[in-house]
Amino acid sequence: YGYLHTLPDYTAAQAIAPDHKLLTEILAKAAVAHNVCGVVDYYPHWSSHGERKHAGKLCPTTFGAGSDVPSMNHIFFDDNIFLFDENDESIVDFRGWNGEALGDEVAQKFGVKVEPYDAIADPEYFVKLIEAHLEAQK
Repeated sequence: YGYLHTLPDYTAAQAIAPDHKLLTEILAKAAVAHNVCGVVDYYPHWSSHGERKHAGKLCPTTFGAGSDVPSMNHIFFDDNIFLFDENDESIVDFRGWNGEALGDEVAQKFGVKVEPYDAIADPEYFVKLIEAHLEAQK
């Protein structure tokens, strides 16, 4: 993580409630970066909590927001997304506008499991995934 701190305008979001306030902050930061943002997990925390969703990378969404909130698409790519896992093991913690954890039926609209080999071998891999998930979010 030492390298990240050297990047211009790098800010860390730690111990922030996973609700619309966090999403609003992330969107404000993404707005000055071509509407793209990244999330870096803290593996020791996730691992020490049994690799469960609630301790993984946070993905706040506008799901459940009122009509006063602009519509947007959320796509979270990771090779460790496991939805419908009986042990609740996954690296991503999907949250709705109110901060509540999203069930897997809803989270599957936002989470995309990446196959590392395919991502390397197919130059159009992410384009295809984006197209498929934008269609699923309609």
